[in-house]
Amino acid sequence: MDTSQQPPTVQLTYTIASGTEHSGRYVADNILHDNPLDQSSRWSGAAQSSNVQQYLLLRLDSPAVLS
Repeated sequence: MDTSQQPPTVQLTYTIASGTEHSGRYVADNILHDNPLDQSSRWSGAAQSSNVQQYLLLRLDSPAVLS
């Protein structure tokens, strides 16, 4: 078996299940619109300290193995 080949990349579809508080207009649903040049296509947590953990929990539309 040839282990040098990588498995194919597949785009995953998902929804936002939950997350930490957001900052201003940068709500979690913004990441559903992938447009890196658009400021409104971003999420930002509300915590001002780098010591605070922030997260988004994604619900995949179908089962997947992620690595």
